[in-house]
Amino acid sequence: RLGQLLFALGTLLVTRRIGILLFGRRHAKIALIVLASSVLFFAASHILTLDLALSFFVALTLLLFLKGYLAGPASSRSYLGMFVAAAGGVLTKGLIGAVLPAMTIACFLTVRREWRRARDIPWISGSLLFLLIAAPWYAAVSIANPEFPRYFFLHEQLERFATPVHRHQGGWWYYPAVLAAGLMPWSLMLPARLFGRRAPGPSAVEALRQEAPAFLWSWVVPGLLFFTAAQSKLPLYVLPLMPPLALLIASALDRHLEQAPHRWLCLWPSVLLIVFAGSTAVIGRRHHAWDSIDQAGVGPALAAVGVALAGGALLLGYVLARRGRHLAGLAAAACLWMAACFTLLTVI
Repeated sequence: RLGQLLFALGTLLVTRRIGILLFGRRHAKIALIVLASSVLFFAASHILTLDLALSFFVALTLLLFLKGYLAGPASSRSYLGMFVAAAGGVLTKGLIGAVLPAMTIACFLTVRREWRRARDIPWISGSLLFLLIAAPWYAAVSIANPEFPRYFFLHEQLERFATPVHRHQGGWWYYPAVLAAGLMPWSLMLPARLFGRRAPGPSAVEALRQEAPAFLWSWVVPGLLFFTAAQSKLPLYVLPLMPPLALLIASALDRHLEQAPHRWLCLWPSVLLIVFAGSTAVIGRRHHAWDSIDQAGVGPALAAVGVALAGGALLLGYVLARRGRHLAGLAAAACLWMAACFTLLTVI
């Protein structure tokens, strides 16, 4: 599992770097804490799948694009690195490694009304570099296995997207629900942010056209629509959308920490304890987990430890926040929350 942990670490570092470029170091640190301790990302770092590696290469591709975009005309090295990272994504999981970053870049340039900036990208040399890295492996495998191109590109890519051949379907609400649950506990911040009082500022359209929101929402919205339109759905498919969502949640957290650090922290313990204890009981009963665990007498104990860790996370975060140590409180709460998540994974 070392490779999986390295990809998780790489995704965290890339997310931090994007946060520094768009917002600053404090915001980037909060986003790193949010992403590392969110349920879906934490669980994915313990599961051997290709989705986390894909998330790393997608995030790296978009980081290098952003660096090239911010550098202006003298940015060919960053853009060439973008093509190299996209090739890594294609080698990892196929066409989606290039399609998802391409949709993000196209949407971002459209929202910003800056399609002329696409001329700065070295398309010819970049495409050649992309093909030089990605094509040889696919060519070699296709020569050794003539049935591979049809199976991989048609069955595993196009048919998986366009038809229910794999029988993993879901409604329009599937991925919003997955992301809301997967970003726990930080997704609990969003209702307060959406319905709370806001300071006067630019209109919604003007705000979305600003550089940082435009880039992050251009990453989230097209990707979410793409995965929702797909006929085959699995929870880990949306892992590449978690870095921008962590950065967006970090914006809300940063403002709350500055304006009212005690208000949101003191509301969390009861909510989290109910959610944690309830989900543990329901999942354990549905999958008969308690029947096998109770023989060793550790099932209820592990559940109690998990609940205690979840409650302790919020209590410690609240105490540190009251003393003005906002980032320390956030980090401490995140570490204990991850320990609680690991306990839940052990129980189920």
